[in-house]
Amino acid sequence: MKRNLTYIFLLVIGGLLSCAEKEKDTKTPIVEASKKERQQTVFQRISSKKSGITFANNLKEDVATLENLFDFDYFYNGAGVGVVDINNDGLQDVFFTGNQVPNK
Repeated sequence: MKRNLTYIFLLVIGGLLSCAEKEKDTKTPIVEASKKERQQTVFQRISSKKSGITFANNLKEDVATLENLFDFDYFYNGAGVGVVDINNDGLQDVFFTGNQVPNK
């Protein structure tokens, strides 16, 4: 019984100490990124006409076959994409895998 009270006491003290406000570090100035830097995009959208890529990983939910979000948590995450020189022509090939559609 005494051991249980010791554990409870330590848990309460630990909980109270974890709620204490931490001191702010005033030695390192916080530098905010400028608005222009925050809005800078990394990727650029390219139309399928220009790229030649027409792959679409369309999904159809079906409760009977367990192909749905309730039975398969990662249903909408997609399958995958890889970039590698498959045919050894010196150019990078884009390989798409589909969940319910054929790979291309």
